Amino acid sequence: MNQANLSKLTDGSYESCYWLGFLLADGHFSKRNRLEVELSLKDEDHLKKYATYIEFRGDFHYRRRSCMAGVSDHEMVPRICAQYGIHSNKTCHPPEHAMFEGLTDLQIVCLFIGFIDGDGSLTNDKGRRNTCNLSLAGHKNSLSLLTYFVSRVAHASNIGIAFPTIRQTKRGDYAQFQVRNHALNKFLKQTALDLKLPIMDRKWRQIDMKLVTGTERRKMFEPEIRKMLSEQTPVSIIASKLGVKDWFIYNLIKDRKLQTV
Repeated sequence: MNQANLSKLTDGSYESCYWLGFLLADGHFSKRNRLEVELSLKDEDHLKKYATYIEFRGDFHYRRRSCMAGVSDHEMVPRICAQYGIHSNKTCHPPEHAMFEGLTDLQIVCLFIGFIDGDGSLTNDKGRRNTCNLSLAGHKNSLSLLTYFVSRVAHASNIGIAFPTIRQTKRGDYAQFQVRNHALNKFLKQTALDLKLPIMDRKWRQIDMKLVTGTERRKMFEPEIRKMLSEQTPVSIIASKLGVKDWFIYNLIKDRKLQTV
């Protein structure tokens, strides 16, 4: 009798995509058809959420600072690996992004949210008030896959292209992948909340959902500004009607090369 129902990880539901992303980041798929997840003791509750989802019937193993749940399944573990191109040494040999092209944008969003919970961090940007940075550290071979995920998320959000910053770490084969786009991070959190994904609160609470960035304000007001400019409405009148400063309108005019009166 199997210790868990790993077939739930392949049913295409939004929660299954979340846990798939989490396992891509923080799970270990062994050559002996075993799937293991080991987390810090502070994240024990999250491990239990995962165990509940896969209907885990085994025992948790505890170490001084961590807890682990392992499942051996000679049918489902190789099937999952084959379906998504997962190697036992996935850190250095991550899946090709072509393995995920059959997923919808929203499934990719859920998968990426899970990946963040497994191997990412969300921290306040000290240089920009209340905004939040998304950081992922990993092997340089994973950068192509992460860039693909971010491009799909940006497409799903309708926010636009999110350009990641990539920095080499002291370990030559590793790099830090960072996205400084508060609107995109808000979209990820709101999607997780709307779909009731089992996210790690300690990470996602960093995102201030009430903060509206300049990029979001431009997107919000641009259609109305374009309309009033086409009607030859003076900038000062537009600013007064929308409750913004004149410079906000002029910056948008400059960025979008709009016509003024």
